Amino acid sequence: MFSRLHEKLGTAGLIVAVVALVVALGGAAVAASGVSGPEKKEIKKFSKKFSKKFSQQFAKPGAQGPKGDPGAKGDPGAKGDPGAKGDKGDKGDTGESGACSTSIPTCDLPSGATLRGVWGTSGEGPAPNEPTLSLAPISFVLNVSPAPKALMEFESFGLTFGAELLDESTKFFGPHPSPGSQEEAEEDEAAFRAACPGDADNPEAEPGFVCIYVGKVEGVPTNPQSNAEEVEAANEFGLVIPWEVGLNDSARGSWAVTAE
Repeated sequence: MFSRLHEKLGTAGLIVAVVALVVALGGAAVAASGVSGPEKKEIKKFSKKFSKKFSQQFAKPGAQGPKGDPGAKGDPGAKGDPGAKGDKGDKGDTGESGACSTSIPTCDLPSGATLRGVWGTSGEGPAPNEPTLSLAPISFVLNVSPAPKALMEFESFGLTFGAELLDESTKFFGPHPSPGSQEEAEEDEAAFRAACPGDADNPEAEPGFVCIYVGKVEGVPTNPQSNAEEVEAANEFGLVIPWEVGLNDSARGSWAVTAE
């Protein structure tokens, strides 16, 4: 039978016919004992080709399978080679001169700069009614040149005045060295506040002044005129405040100095 088909269809036609038959039968069985070896090879070749073509044409995708488990963590990669050296950066601007350095050994407080600190003293007298002299030093960590004018605050008649500390004397600071009226006293208070606008909790001073603020006191008079003969003016390095204190007496406060 295959010989007669081969004569009528030729080799190519016979192969196509056989492939069609294989596809029609689902590729299940073609046991043709009369097909030669080369013809079997051609049939297999065309069968595979057309089977793949038809399966791609008529196949439908199935439902998506479940997500697979994560794979094992991979081993660390090899260390990378060092990167290339970066370009040299531009030279920075020259900084400001320091207040104290090898090139500036005088250690002066710059003009307009402010130093702040605290002071305190306590009584060592034999009895509360037997006060003794106690000295409260104020030292500037940088030279203040020219020497500032020292003003110490004290209260009187409900107003806050400034006592200017001089060598062995004090005086009111303001337009009225000895105010004789409420108006003059208020003007002196305003003059002190203009030079020393701070307080014990926030000491401030205008340029050219060291302002001494009184904080907490126990039994100590706050009027520095009571020890005027022991008072000294400020110099470039600081000053010492004299107090008369008895047993259990104490005083403390703060200060600020601003260079001109």
